[in-house]
Amino acid sequence: MNFRIDRSSLDEILKAIGKVCGSSGESPEKIFWLCVEDDGSFKAIAQDGRGNYLEITPIDKVDCEQAFVVCLMYQDISSFVSTYKEAELECSINNEFVLIKGRGTGEYKFSRLLVDPPRRPKLSGTKDITLASVDLRTAIEKTEFCTSAVKAQAPMTSVILESKESQLTAIASDMFRVVRYICTCEGEQFRVFIPKLTCEKIITLPFGETARVRTTPTAFTIDSEENFYFYGVQEENGAAYRDLNYIFEDEAQVVATVALGGVKNKIAILSALRKGQKDAQVRLSVRGNNLVFESSSQRSQSRDSIVCKNVDNDDDVVVATLCPISHIVNGLKYAESEQIQICYITESDDDTNETFYSLKIEDNAWSYLILPMVDNQAEETQAEETTQEEPTDDDIEDDFFGTG
Repeated sequence: MNFRIDRSSLDEILKAIGKVCGSSGESPEKIFWLCVEDDGSFKAIAQDGRGNYLEITPIDKVDCEQAFVVCLMYQDISSFVSTYKEAELECSINNEFVLIKGRGTGEYKFSRLLVDPPRRPKLSGTKDITLASVDLRTAIEKTEFCTSAVKAQAPMTSVILESKESQLTAIASDMFRVVRYICTCEGEQFRVFIPKLTCEKIITLPFGETARVRTTPTAFTIDSEENFYFYGVQEENGAAYRDLNYIFEDEAQVVATVALGGVKNKIAILSALRKGQKDAQVRLSVRGNNLVFESSSQRSQSRDSIVCKNVDNDDDVVVATLCPISHIVNGLKYAESEQIQICYITESDDDTNETFYSLKIEDNAWSYLILPMVDNQAEETQAEETTQEEPTDDDIEDDFFGTG
């Protein structure tokens, strides 16, 4: 059985397949399937151990004598296709291997695995939306970084997509920071938890102009103009987690407009100064028309500032917040406008009567909020002895997300 396929098209397919394909049966290696139907339509199939399933269908049909299904080791074929520079691959298949012929006398054999492909999972009773593919990809890319890789509860290990009133909101939080992205969509109202590892796979898919998202209480699918079909399993959905949008509803006490390039430059300098120092922090404050950056360690201290525009601070107070430098660096990667807004939101501790300020960075539809830390550079106060039991991580999570 012989067929021809465009090498660059196959290479692009394999790049997306590689993020999804996993073990099947007794094979410890990553495997995938190439299939050609009787009408010449081609598709590649992959599935991982979590139940995620992907089909990718290129636009062009494959020049093939008859239908076939072949299972291959991903690492072997992907490395070859990405390196081999022929425009078209001439292949033949028998019961034992796939043979790819090159120019002249070149021949390359790949062992064929006798493993049947998985069946496409189907959903029933779904709630659907459609939106621009670029918006869906952007929503996931700009929020996934804020998920946790170690926490157990779904809100911290997932990007939450919520459709309501022709608006899709993507929101994520690791309990120390919260990020949100908003875009338009059309369709029904739903809420879906997409696990962190699944998000990393979705953003590699070859999106067309539009995408469709379908959900049930346990799973979801994403497809784009019949070019691909992705089935994913939701993470711990169904619990009545608090809507994290409430965090962004508090009115900011101070709002200032600053140049994104200027902020990135100052933070990059601080990162270089604190390189190798675990949990390095920066104290950001608004003083008059200046955004001030302060950081100190046992070996060095630094202080710098940039000019703000349109400072909205009616009380003309000095506000400051202490943040991990890494949190700011990670967040600024996803800001794109030349000018961004730096906002301070008041947080009060009823037990101590102390006031803290959360730092919020806004760039059009993207908002990133870093929750306040204990400020070691603030004025020292006499610590009162207490016998009150310290709250556990579960207590803090339940209060933050409204569970329990």
